[in-house]
Amino acid sequence: MNVDKYINETTIITSCKFCHRIFKITYDEKKVPNNINDFNWGAFSLWHLWGFWNGMPILSCFGILLGLITNTFYLLFIIDIAISLYLGLQGNKLSWQKKDWSSATNFEIYQKRWNIAGIRLSLVGSEMCIRDR
Repeated sequence: MNVDKYINETTIITSCKFCHRIFKITYDEKKVPNNINDFNWGAFSLWHLWGFWNGMPILSCFGILLGLITNTFYLLFIIDIAISLYLGLQGNKLSWQKKDWSSATNFEIYQKRWNIAGIRLSLVGSEMCIRDR
């Protein structure tokens, strides 16, 4: 079954990939992280590395390769920005689905660390852009 929507930490909406029926599943205890629908600054700013630690190593390898090629072909920079935005918006959901997390609390702790690192990198990058002007 694929998770289609996270309602809250104990309720999800899912659909069967075979019969396409939609189910609403409620757990007795917290099974889904609180921050599942939040913007992920770590995935946005650091997606080239973020994928290695969040169950998507192929994505990170592609990101590193794209970063190397982007220096030569500036048009690919648009693709890099699009992937950053997508992962910022969907990063928590993707990480929760792709990696086998020990608990929702553990997931929240690690994604909070990625968010702090991503925000710091974004602030440093924007400060460098302002100084260059």
